[in-house]
Amino acid sequence: MAFLSLYGYCKIENMLRERSLLDKISSMDILERFSTVYIIEDEYRKIIKEVSKKVRELDEKLGSNIFPKNWS
Repeated sequence: MAFLSLYGYCKIENMLRERSLLDKISSMDILERFSTVYIIEDEYRKIIKEVSKKVRELDEKLGSNIFPKNWS
């Protein structure tokens, strides 16, 4: 589990470095901001709740497309 956590952390850091954002925001900041988003799932669908404007803008800057607008 520690290896997977480190791998994810490094992937986020590389994304920030590629977009020259590493001096403005840290990997830990990304994880903290993205942790405020909740996904509700039942047997038929997944619904993303509470994606703030700041999180959506950060997702767009990173180009990760984790929270697409039409996902429901």
